[in-house]
Amino acid sequence: MDFNIISDSCCDIPEQLNQDNKVSIVPLSIIMDGTSFIDDEKLNMDLFFQKMKESSKITSAAPSPGLYLDKLKSGACNFIVTLSNKVSGSFSSAVASKDLAEEDKSDIHVFDSLSASAGQMLIILKIKELIASGFAKDEIIAKTEIFIKSMKTYFVSQDLSNFIKNGRLGKVKGKLISVLGIRPVLGADENGDITFYTHARGDNQTVTRLIDLIKNSNKKIEDIVITHCNNSELAAKLRKTIEQTVSLRNIVVAQTKGLSSMYANDKGI
Repeated sequence: MDFNIISDSCCDIPEQLNQDNKVSIVPLSIIMDGTSFIDDEKLNMDLFFQKMKESSKITSAAPSPGLYLDKLKSGACNFIVTLSNKVSGSFSSAVASKDLAEEDKSDIHVFDSLSASAGQMLIILKIKELIASGFAKDEIIAKTEIFIKSMKTYFVSQDLSNFIKNGRLGKVKGKLISVLGIRPVLGADENGDITFYTHARGDNQTVTRLIDLIKNSNKKIEDIVITHCNNSELAAKLRKTIEQTVSLRNIVVAQTKGLSSMYANDKGI
């Protein structure tokens, strides 16, 4: 059976990991002070970052079911991996497209990543690995759902202004944290909601806090994905420290695109 993998644009999979073009991306939209940016390969990131700094309000919009329908392949087993349903309507749109397409007997399964960005990429790499190993569709679904529940996602933002602009953090609290130089270490809980884990000050402590979370997760970790927003130096430092601390098969490092950059903000990881 032929397989087709689809994700929304919060998945920051780089070209070198998608040379077989087996992963199709459906764009979300980011709206800043009434101006809409489509999060696709045509997005001008320099203009995007400039507008992000200048804007007073930032929101995002999920892809329509029609955009997912356009990426489905007839006669193939279609796997859709979306941003967590707790932070976006992308999952609901994907499910709606599945319901519409199944009238034509299309074969579709929608995975709620309960995560974002690096987490979505990790799930897709797992699906591709299972396909390459020759597992049947039902086995791939079962093993991937188990993998999603075992996975952990963390992120650190050095600038919380976008959380204030989209209403996820109170203005006074956000400014106070920024003034004190505190970097909240956030992540996804078991339901895919954003939750607070710890905090750090400076790059060295950021790396230490993330390493501690990895070591204390009590999870069997084989692969790690690091995504960063214009912060290759910190990403490289984190990667080197992980390699010296944890035995892994693979570490992937990638630059964030539009939606992930909105959440991580400049220098986030």
